[in-house]
Amino acid sequence: MPFSDLTFLFYAVNPREHCWSSLDRVPPYVSRAIPWFTRLMLVEYLVSLARKRQRLYSLKESLCSISLGIISECVPWNMLSLASYVYAFEHWRVVPAAPHDSMWSWVAMILLVDLGYYWFHRISHEWHAGWIGHSVHHSGEFYNLATALRQGVFSSLFSPWFYLPIALLGFPPQMFVTHKALNLLYQFWIHTQMVGSCGPLEYVLNTPSHHRVHHRPGGNCNYAGFLIVWDRLFGTFVSEAQQMDNYGFGKPLGTFDPVRANVEQLHRMATSVGRGEPGLRRCLRLLFSRRLPRRPFYCSPAALLSPLASGRRSSLWTPPEDESGRTSAKYDPALRGGGLEAGYLALQVGAMTALHLQRTRGPPTAARLGWTVFIAATLSIAGNIADGKRSVEGLETARTLLCSVLVWRSMPAYLHSLTLGSLLWACVCALPPAAWGLLLRKIRAADAAAQEGEPRYSASSKPRAGAAEPTPAAALGAKGE
Repeated sequence: MPFSDLTFLFYAVNPREHCWSSLDRVPPYVSRAIPWFTRLMLVEYLVSLARKRQRLYSLKESLCSISLGIISECVPWNMLSLASYVYAFEHWRVVPAAPHDSMWSWVAMILLVDLGYYWFHRISHEWHAGWIGHSVHHSGEFYNLATALRQGVFSSLFSPWFYLPIALLGFPPQMFVTHKALNLLYQFWIHTQMVGSCGPLEYVLNTPSHHRVHHRPGGNCNYAGFLIVWDRLFGTFVSEAQQMDNYGFGKPLGTFDPVRANVEQLHRMATSVGRGEPGLRRCLRLLFSRRLPRRPFYCSPAALLSPLASGRRSSLWTPPEDESGRTSAKYDPALRGGGLEAGYLALQVGAMTALHLQRTRGPPTAARLGWTVFIAATLSIAGNIADGKRSVEGLETARTLLCSVLVWRSMPAYLHSLTLGSLLWACVCALPPAAWGLLLRKIRAADAAAQEGEPRYSASSKPRAGAAEPTPAAALGAKGE
């Protein structure tokens, strides 16, 4: 894990070292940054403890965020963005190809990729078709670095079209892949409450302060990925007055199941409005409708010189001491199995992360699709276990038995001739169902002991003030989701 990989998260790379001559020479920036994701999340957690901050992390939500990131990287249509860009570059570009090693090309790609992201992000908030995928990113109620990993599987079907103009201008695919990855990785560090104002940088760059406003319920502003200048230019910038621990949907998601999180917006579209028509017709009608009111087009270069709100910078370094502005508790049910459940769930997510890196990268094939389904099913079951749903206990039993079979079939050839080696491998194969059996026994004992206690929080708890789910289609967007 070279230290230079950390610079990817801040777009702080030497252009001369990252001007690749061909597409196959571009390194896997996101995969190389994964070890730094975990390290920085640990640092953020320790800093929050040192500052005696209220609980910044929820284990279950953090594991759900990581699960959503894994699944979003596994889906086969992730290749659509690159494939469409390459096709447009080779067949539709209107000017000769730009030099890949020019400093002017590098600066232009920083601006163009971020401008494409700005409009993709803004349209994803303003139209239901984009919000279906992007809403996943806004579903977390704890705002921390893990939140950056919450990505929806349908966003990669919606985003490619916003980058095609760059291909028409003749910028090579290897430059697009490089800058799109660096633009995405930059957005990791801005998901934190531990960083206040960044001083003069806030005039130019997207910062944690700007992005916190974006993640509040109804925070349809500050859409930039890397450069906040686009929001200031197009009139969508909102400055942070103070930190508030108030993030997520107006109506909480209420589950740690990553598969359900990806289809939750479709479910809400089908059930929240137009109750006199079939759900499918209702979804299709809403799919091509706005979720936010139309705003007049605004573009003012003079706004780039306007000052930020004054008298706020020092206070932004003070995280809120309570859940400001909330009328219901965050969805975070207790660990019924205690430390055993925490370890079991973390192990499932860690194992699926490793499996993804080994089995699902590269062009889509039948084998990779099979592993993708297995990973998604495993993480979905783990999320339902975290929710406390007993309906998946049988599925988890079957899954652990399947894991034992897969582990047995992967036994190294040299162990087949060794009796002791085969016995040891058999013990390894027995670990998944054995661990699940122990956890299930502890969970059932905890459930039996809690039957006379208070009911656990559910998603039907009272929503936050002013953020109840409205019934009109136009209001389904701004605060109700």
